[in-house]
Amino acid sequence: MYVYYTFTKGAYAAKQDHSNVMKYTEGWKKDSKGWWYQNADGTYPKNAWKKINGSWYHFDANGYMQTGWYKEGNEWYYLKNSGAMAVSEWVENDKYYIDSNGHWVQN
Repeated sequence: MYVYYTFTKGAYAAKQDHSNVMKYTEGWKKDSKGWWYQNADGTYPKNAWKKINGSWYHFDANGYMQTGWYKEGNEWYYLKNSGAMAVSEWVENDKYYIDSNGHWVQN
């Protein structure tokens, strides 16, 4: 965006030109390395959790969605094939239970 001025009726008026402003479509993107999520401002989450359509997802240092087991601090999380964090369910053929916070409940 840039600002320019016009002289009309004896005064200057500021005008904004948005023609060079990038427009991004928020949503899931995929390339040969995997899936990532682009925010409306063009950024994407890296080393972070993001809640998307009611489910939590974790993204690695390069911004790609993770799947499988993920450890953060002392807690283990299970990220399904869709990337969504497992919640209140059994995973891996009913071997492991994941609680309502997404944590693996160790016996």
